Amino acid sequence: MEEQRLAQGIVQLCQWVREAKAFSRSLAKGNIDVNPPGAENELASELKNMQGNLRHLTWQVEQIAKGDYNQKVNFMGVFSDAFNRMTQQLRERTQILAFQDVQTHAHNRRFGMELLQKLCTQEERFSLAFVDIDHLRYCNDHFGHDEGDSYIVRVSEALQLIPVKKSICRMGGDEFFAILNTDKEEAGAYLNEARKKIMENTIGDAGEVAESFSYGIADNYNRQVPLQQLLDDADDELRKFRISRKKEMAKLTNDKEELHELKKFEFIKQASPLDKWDYEAELQKILQEAAQVKESMELFYQNLPMGAIHAHFSAENDTHQIWIQDFNEHMHEMLEYTKEELENLLKENPYGYIYPDDLTGLNRELQMALSRQYVSEFWYKLRFVRKDGTIGWAHMSCSLLSSEEIMDVYLLFTDISTEINMLEESRKAQNTIAILQKDSLTGLINKEAFYRMTEAVLRKDIDNKFDIAVVDVERFKLINDVYGIEAGDRLLCFIAKTLKETKTAVQKLVARADADHFFMLIKRGDDSLELIEQELNNCLQDYPLDMRISMKFGIYHVSDRNIPVQNMCDRAVLAADSIKGNFNQFVAYYDESIRQHLLMEQRIIDGMAEALKDETFQIYLQPKIQLSTEKLVGAEALVRWMHPQYGYMTPGEFLPVFEKNGFITKLDLYVWEKTCAILQEWKKSPLKNVPISVNVSRKDIYNENLPHLFLELIEKYGLEAKDLHLEITESAYTEDSKQLVHVVEHLKEEGFIIEMDDFGSGYSSLNILAELPIDILKLDMQLIQNKDNNVKKTYIMETIVELAKKMNLRVIAEGVENKSQVDLLRAMECDDAQGYYYSRPIPYQAFMDMFEIDAEKETIK
Repeated sequence: MEEQRLAQGIVQLCQWVREAKAFSRSLAKGNIDVNPPGAENELASELKNMQGNLRHLTWQVEQIAKGDYNQKVNFMGVFSDAFNRMTQQLRERTQILAFQDVQTHAHNRRFGMELLQKLCTQEERFSLAFVDIDHLRYCNDHFGHDEGDSYIVRVSEALQLIPVKKSICRMGGDEFFAILNTDKEEAGAYLNEARKKIMENTIGDAGEVAESFSYGIADNYNRQVPLQQLLDDADDELRKFRISRKKEMAKLTNDKEELHELKKFEFIKQASPLDKWDYEAELQKILQEAAQVKESMELFYQNLPMGAIHAHFSAENDTHQIWIQDFNEHMHEMLEYTKEELENLLKENPYGYIYPDDLTGLNRELQMALSRQYVSEFWYKLRFVRKDGTIGWAHMSCSLLSSEEIMDVYLLFTDISTEINMLEESRKAQNTIAILQKDSLTGLINKEAFYRMTEAVLRKDIDNKFDIAVVDVERFKLINDVYGIEAGDRLLCFIAKTLKETKTAVQKLVARADADHFFMLIKRGDDSLELIEQELNNCLQDYPLDMRISMKFGIYHVSDRNIPVQNMCDRAVLAADSIKGNFNQFVAYYDESIRQHLLMEQRIIDGMAEALKDETFQIYLQPKIQLSTEKLVGAEALVRWMHPQYGYMTPGEFLPVFEKNGFITKLDLYVWEKTCAILQEWKKSPLKNVPISVNVSRKDIYNENLPHLFLELIEKYGLEAKDLHLEITESAYTEDSKQLVHVVEHLKEEGFIIEMDDFGSGYSSLNILAELPIDILKLDMQLIQNKDNNVKKTYIMETIVELAKKMNLRVIAEGVENKSQVDLLRAMECDDAQGYYYSRPIPYQAFMDMFEIDAEKETIK
């Protein structure tokens, strides 16, 4: 009786183990509906604790098997209650986490959407507010993600205090939505109070950022609208709130910062069952200690959640025999036989289900186990053959229980075919990833792989200091243009090989980021960077290209490892950009001055949309004078910014920022429209025949609708195409000559006058004059402003003017500063001039006051 009760206890233990393992597998495979993903980590942790408790209880069963059987009945009751209680607690926790945001303890998106659908179905009255935390990205980048996470929690707590809330839900990241039991007006009042409360907090030791959030409210209180429209209305109101609000106390914001979404590769996560066998090992110990309880052993194997075989084994004189005694249902299910079919197979051949090539290794393991002369066990991975002839994989654990001449052999088989297949797929996936993470041209890793690998290095190697360097080829686009793309590709491959093979005393990781940018992670050493720079420049001196190849190095000292690697690389790029065009400096380090430049850029970005709306961008005009008559023959429209906080800003301060973030296209459209309005006014005055030129940026060239846009403008203001001259720069030709030629040809067909701006200021190519259908060539006087080799440069300018005349191009010299230059230009028979000698760019009214407006002529006062 006592033995039977012990057997029943062991069987019950097996059933509990099976339930725990099934729950673990469901959790690992994602079959348990838990949202957000972070909740799975909590569940996994709780499951691990539960498994620890089970191991302890298993040990107690083992002790009972050794000793006093009278204790087992009460103990089994306690064991059952404990396990059931843990299981129930885990399930309750699962339900909670399924609807809760782990970080803020607010409801999650899933809960909120289900509640909204329910409220809309029941036609209940409420308001929905979208809440977006301001400048969280800036906080994360400059003060660390821990501070950012605290910021999110503080906003969540402030929203939770709203007394009329139905629910506060976190959508994800820096976004929440609030479901409030009131109308839109009262909801706005409560949200504004919460916003004022949170704005009392600042981030950073110097209070660099004031905490705040933006919100938009959709009203479902006095009207009934569909859920999707409600969501769209709230989102639209949030957008309007951001546009309309004035600057707050925050010194810096990051709302408008362009987000760089980087594609990441996810490896197949495989938790191999070959490493740890917690339950099986523990239960085998019980079996060994209670080996004399035959009924217990048979029940034990019948109830195991895996394939099991009980056999007798005999070994004499290096030979052995095996007789199968029994197997459980999982065994014939794994092999896909019926019970009768498997019995017949095992009678004919006890090893008939094992793949032949694995028998030798299995016999060797058995012989080694027998040689130990005591109860032993071993583990072995082998292949098995199913009824249909297909091959599977199993992990086998074997227990040998000594009984004089005959030994009891207990074999446990866990089918790991799926896991093995997953491992194979993982290897294939990793091979694919290895291909995808490499740059196809140079063979180096690409920037996504560099970000990931660098992050891993910085996380693991905390004892060493590192630098991130960017290597940039000066004027690389010009190399492609003059020598061809193949020559440019050969140069990039040469640089990649040199960077990779340069021997340094410290570790380095090299990647090709994009175009002519290379990234390096370098363990900081005494001369590692200098050695790489010197080796690269020495190699490039002998490179077979008739052009001096100059490399710029931008260095970022990794000081804060919480900053995303992408941001570190961006800072190194900024350092390299700061010395572009400087032929005496090749290395620059990211420092406070560059940081201040970044901050100023951010301030410019923050104010650009509002400036366009408030029209603080102003149009200035600079006259174009005919050299032979000194008469006004045109003007150029230029933009200046009267910033409400920083005052007058020159184009050099804000235009590069706008060109980088794309806002330049909106600003250009604003300038074009204001210029057309001026031309419309001139049509009623003696200036009716004076054209105005406007700048067309490189970004505009990629707008296929550009010709149609200009046609709409001149039609709107009653102008002719010849009234509005369009200035393009030679750098646009260098960047994408085919696109530029295509657009300019279309504009010419519509009657617009095309001016080539800044010719001679950069690395000008006569291909521009040959390929581009321009009307006017604007010659930059910088070509002769430097006194060195002035005679030769004057000859060059004369040649360009003469060539332009032969091509029927009108020539305007810009940047004219003194009388001697005017005289020189007249001698060259240059047509027109523009520059400070005649006038700086001036506001519209000052321009009008400069000229005497009468019916017959316009002359300079």
